[in-house]
Amino acid sequence: MSSRPKQVVVGRIVGAHGLRGELRVAPLSDLPGRLEELEQVDLMPKGGGAVERIRVVESRPHGKVLLMSLEGVCDRDAAEALRGCDLTVPGDELPELPADEFYAFDLIGARVETEEGETLGTVAEIIGSAGANVIVVRGGARGELLLPASRGIVPRVDPARRLLVVRPIPGLLPE
Repeated sequence: MSSRPKQVVVGRIVGAHGLRGELRVAPLSDLPGRLEELEQVDLMPKGGGAVERIRVVESRPHGKVLLMSLEGVCDRDAAEALRGCDLTVPGDELPELPADEFYAFDLIGARVETEEGETLGTVAEIIGSAGANVIVVRGGARGELLLPASRGIVPRVDPARRLLVVRPIPGLLPE
C-alpha cells in the first residue's frame, strides 16, 4: 500500500447557513457519518497555505450537506469567507479498514491491466462523482482512460500488489 498522505480531505465548505456562522459542508468521505463524529478538523485554505486545526462545536446532517459550526466562526461573513476551503484530517489518524476495503489514495500509482494481462497504465487519480467514482488511468498505449469504479468493470483490486484488474465491456476501451 502507499504511504498515508499528510492530510486527507473529508469535506469542502460550500457556503454559509443562517446568520450565526454555520457552514454548509459537502462530505467527501467514503465513510458515512465520519464528519458528524469529528471533534476537530484541519482547515485547508483555498489555494493552499498553512493548515489550521479548529474545534468542531456542532455538526448535523441537512439534506446532502452537513451543517457545521466551528470555533471562532461566529457570523455569516466569517462563514462565507471560508467558502471553497477543504476540511482535512491527518492521514495517520484515519481508521484501519478491513482487509477487503481500502482508501482511494492506496490505489494511486497502482498498475492497471485487463483480465487477459494487457497493461493499460497506472492509476493517476480517482474522481468522485454523484453516481460513482471514476478511475483515471494514464501511461498506457491506449492513452488516458476513464473507468467506472464498479465491481463489474474492476472485479479485482489488490492494494498490496498495487494492481487493479479490469474486465472491459464492449466500447469501454479505445481501439
